[in-house]
Amino acid sequence: MAGLSESYLRKGPLDADKSIAETLGGQIVLILDMSNDTRVQYPEEAKREGIVSVLSVPISVKGQIIGVLRIYTSEQRNFSDDEYELISGLADMGGIAIDNARMHDRLKAEHEKLIDETHRWFEYGRV
Repeated sequence: MAGLSESYLRKGPLDADKSIAETLGGQIVLILDMSNDTRVQYPEEAKREGIVSVLSVPISVKGQIIGVLRIYTSEQRNFSDDEYELISGLADMGGIAIDNARMHDRLKAEHEKLIDETHRWFEYGRV
């Protein structure tokens, strides 16, 4: 399975309480059969999409959960300890990248504000 269809991506809004909520609590969750698990919000849509199993891993920044990385499979699949470690590492790197991007945006905005204020001071001095 290479990617998800537009139909699946537009299946509806995700409710954090109905869509593998344990992951937002910091737990890694493996669901072997999405069509028969009450933690799955859209089981019929997953079945139509050909998704059988999902590994749901929290993405955190500085101890705070900011998102979820999900690995979908088209057949029932258990993951090895090494795979858990790799996927958790990817989620950690994703969290770091998101945090860095946010910090970059803040610094860029502050830099632009300082430049604007400096220009205003120079203009004020000319008057």
